[in-house]
Amino acid sequence: MKKSELKLLTYNVGLARAVLFGRSYEPMPHVEARSRCLPQTLMSLNADIVALQEIYEHGHRSQLAQALADLYPFTSTFDIQSLLGVNDGLMLLSKFPIADPEFVAFKASLIDDSLFTRKGFTRCRIDTPLGEITAFNVYTAAGGLFRHPERPNIDAVRQLQLDQLTESCGTAGGSHLILLGDFNTGPQVSPSNYASLLHRGFVDTYAVTDHADGEPEVTWDPRNPLNVDSPHRMCPPQRIDHVMLHERSLKKLHIKSSRIVAHEHTIPIPTGQNVTPSDHYGLLTILEG
Repeated sequence: MKKSELKLLTYNVGLARAVLFGRSYEPMPHVEARSRCLPQTLMSLNADIVALQEIYEHGHRSQLAQALADLYPFTSTFDIQSLLGVNDGLMLLSKFPIADPEFVAFKASLIDDSLFTRKGFTRCRIDTPLGEITAFNVYTAAGGLFRHPERPNIDAVRQLQLDQLTESCGTAGGSHLILLGDFNTGPQVSPSNYASLLHRGFVDTYAVTDHADGEPEVTWDPRNPLNVDSPHRMCPPQRIDHVMLHERSLKKLHIKSSRIVAHEHTIPIPTGQNVTPSDHYGLLTILEG
């Protein structure tokens, strides 16, 4: 009997823009060029469920939903705004119906986050070929514009956010629990935050699967041209974007593969060069059951 599959993609698309001191500021450049090409990037990956972070503008969300309506007829977005009117930046696309969507703001936050964006997670139930899943789209603290993401006080705030996230998982009943998103922690950075997720029974799908030689091993790299002038350009290369499955689901599901995607320089910019679709790379995981 042929096994059913479920393809899950998490992707911080880096479509961030703000007005500072009367001037438009893009932490990651070429926002419009990259946003125009995002539908094609996602269509080429053809995941069943897509969790996006840092897609802030209503226009970008609407354009993406319209362009992908045939592939992803079901979407979940909220408009939970920060003090400066910037929303949470989270968007979920699905080939299957979405039930009971909810946005949960983190109780612990940084001043920068309260001003410029509203950090938190979304939660919803999705009936898939592998059974019902409860999907959490997550975006935790990164340190803001002025602080290193691995400072002890940033780790402490992030840990409170992860504690709130995992406590919320306890209300999901018998669903398969799946965490997707930009956690701003991983094996290389803020490892105590990352370890807390493993300690609470979540499995890092990338860490337990094999990978081909020469493939990228990080989802954010300061050597990426989009990052050379970013606020976090002094940070080390890191794998901070994750798809995590609770270990209890491994009795019924198998992690077939998990690989880093969307790292190719495919987006043309006015200088005549090509850049990656985002400052982050995506992570595509295939579950089998």
